Amino acid sequence: RKSQMVIYLRHEATGLYLTLNPSKGGDELELVLGSKEMAEPFFTSSSRFISYSRPSYLLSGHKLRKFSGTKSRPADKWKLNDAVLQNIKSGLMLSSKKKHKTLESVESDPDPASARFNLGVSGAWELQLNSNGHKLVSLVNGILKFP
Repeated sequence: RKSQMVIYLRHEATGLYLTLNPSKGGDELELVLGSKEMAEPFFTSSSRFISYSRPSYLLSGHKLRKFSGTKSRPADKWKLNDAVLQNIKSGLMLSSKKKHKTLESVESDPDPASARFNLGVSGAWELQLNSNGHKLVSLVNGILKFP
């Protein structure tokens, strides 16, 4: 049995979520910011954000584009840069320690650079410290490696 994580994309500055403009249709669907109740759900596959409610559409640039097959364009591939990884329930955030070789959970990080990561999406799973580019986790031949 396979399970899939569904995510919602939130604009941090406004607190609003990516939603679909209901008046636009066709091969490209317009995205706008809206309430959490109207948020478009996504799942990830091969570094792409694919609409959960419309699985034949993927996030491409600033729109949802209809696609077929597995071929994608550079505008279809995504990763998270300069991200803070925080557990919503506990409030703890991920931080690096001991010369950026290990991870720990902390309530707040006195050194914000040690709590900023670049994170690959789906087919490119990788956790990289933003301040110096040190890879903490990477995917090699389908296996997570901790250098």
